[in-house]
Amino acid sequence: RRCSEAGPRLARVLQRKAAALALRMQSRAVDNATTRLNKPTGNLRRSIAGRVIQTGRTVAAVEGVSSQLSLFGRTVQGSPLSVVLSAGGRVQGAANVIYARIQDEGGTVRPVNRQWLAIPDKSTKTPAGRPRFASPRDYPRPLWFHLIQGGGGRSAKAVLLERVGGKNVGRWWLRKEVEIPPSHFARDAFRATQAETPRRLSDAIEVAFDVGNTQ
Repeated sequence: RRCSEAGPRLARVLQRKAAALALRMQSRAVDNATTRLNKPTGNLRRSIAGRVIQTGRTVAAVEGVSSQLSLFGRTVQGSPLSVVLSAGGRVQGAANVIYARIQDEGGTVRPVNRQWLAIPDKSTKTPAGRPRFASPRDYPRPLWFHLIQGGGGRSAKAVLLERVGGKNVGRWWLRKEVEIPPSHFARDAFRATQAETPRRLSDAIEVAFDVGNTQ
């Protein structure tokens, strides 16, 4: 009888505790992205989300750098809960952050539709480190191509120069491929929170049963 009476409350307690885990995991991932990535964009940090899923439905979510937690109805007694962490999904006013995975896991970036990757020089960035132009084609003044080292792979180098006051000024540095080191901003947040899960859930049954005894 006590198990039957405590069941619905236990489901609610577990939902709140799972939501707390999602909040903790999301907060850790945002902190990791802020400290580990080289000038992380706000879109990447805002795309980081912790969620509690049950039978394909989101029952709790925390998103964005403000870490706002939302509960969506009650959980269903007897159905498993999953606490998940995601990054790269669409955020308000922006497209999907397609580079979220490679920033976490690391890997090699190569051009898809072009011959070179164009890396903007600091002279074409804002003080916050963001590119002022979507690509060299959007630059308002003429640029000319200078090959530094031919071939393929990481050894190939070139630069797009602008003539300013009789001097050549590099505006974009060109590479055939670039290696992105892993930051594990999401992986480490997940693993650290995973290790805390038994402790955070240890008193869930006790809480549910104790309240039942006082009624």
